[in-house]
Formats: sequence, structure tokens, C-alpha cells
Amino acid sequence: MEKGLEEKLPKDVIMSVFENRDEIQQEKIEPNELIEELSKSNKRRQPIESNFFESADNVPDPKELSPEHKDLMIFDDLLLQKQKKCEAYYVRGRHSNCDCCICHKTILNYHDKQSEKTQTFLFLSSRPEKH
Repeated sequence: MEKGLEEKLPKDVIMSVFENRDEIQQEKIEPNELIEELSKSNKRRQPIESNFFESADNVPDPKELSPEHKDLMIFDDLLLQKQKKCEAYYVRGRHSNCDCCICHKTILNYHDKQSEKTQTFLFLSSRPEKH
């Protein structure tokens, strides 16, 4: 997904990679290489800006976001990091026109009561047998 967004590919093209992942794996094609080829052949571009952060320390404070933009912050794989950034977005993100979600492997024993109180959407999905 990161590579597709970096290349500014349309959302439908990025989704097609996910939807056809089994066939792509069977053909032993590397997803990033496929994205590069799709980028060369597809002239449509999406004006979506994306940023990816490896550490919560690099994530900007919600006050730094412009309320003129619509932002979506997705938090994933944060189990071993401090949750203060997530909490800041759940509490103050809406003031900066930013929605946020956190990806959990499980919601059992999750300790962040603030996100439970401010949660608007809950997405549930089953995990595939293979991953």
C-alpha cells in the first residue's frame, strides 16, 4: 500500500493488487515490482499525500495539522510503543479535521479506555488461515 500511495496510483488500482494477491503470489511477483510496473503504464494519478512513520516519536502532534485538510491517521503495530500519540489523536484530532483509527490484532485486554469512549467506527474482520 505504501508503494502504491507513493506512486500516487488511483485507489482502484491499489485495491486490485490486494484483491488479486493470491494470483500475484502464485506467479511469484513481488508486489512492489508490480506497483512500479503499474505506475509506468497508468497515467492517472491521485492527489493523495501520504506519510508513514516508523516510530511514534516522528508522528506530528494533532495541533500541527491544518484544519483546512482532511486527514486520516491510521495507527498500526503500536503494542510496544507508548500510546500517548494515539490518545492525542483520539482526544484532539477532530479539532484539526483528522479522523483516526487504530489497528488491533485483538481488542481483548486493550487498556486505552479513551479510544473506547470516542470511537465512531468499529471494523471487524476475520483473519485468514494463512498470512
